[in-house]
Amino acid sequence: MPVLCAPSRFPDNTLDICNFWKNNHPDFDIEIYTTENQGVAKARNYAIEKVKTELIAFLDSDDAWNKDKIHLQLKFFNSFSKANLVGTGSNIRKITDKNIRITKKIILKRNLFTTSSVMIKTNIAKEFLFNTDLKRSEDYNLWIKIVSKYPNTSFVINKNLVLYSTEGTNKLSKALLQFEK
Repeated sequence: MPVLCAPSRFPDNTLDICNFWKNNHPDFDIEIYTTENQGVAKARNYAIEKVKTELIAFLDSDDAWNKDKIHLQLKFFNSFSKANLVGTGSNIRKITDKNIRITKKIILKRNLFTTSSVMIKTNIAKEFLFNTDLKRSEDYNLWIKIVSKYPNTSFVINKNLVLYSTEGTNKLSKALLQFEK
């Protein structure tokens, strides 16, 4: 399974963690790229442009995945070949209903995706990319474009599989629910 680690040059230890995994897990095909900090949208686009796999899953350095997340999403993609975008619930976007097919009406009313919950087909991500002109909600903007152009291909699995961090002084999402209102 190829893993792409594209840390920006932040004063954290993301690059050290990526190098640790590369050096200690030869069973993973890990490629490490670094880039100057030009914002999250540019960093994600940089990684998307490098990816050679069929699917991409995002994980921000301060978030965490449940051990079953990737497995369940891959199973979903295998069951629904027309799926382009599959998210899961998280601690801040709790999903308690059945699996949800995201329509344009639903996505315009409320963003049910956190970026670290998303798995997306690489060709779809490359078609749209994140809007680098936006200072926030660049992810929501991307989800709206995908759902609008490709109806009935986006889903949220009814399991809360992402621990989304709202801690820290520089988190745009710290007051996420208030921001959405």
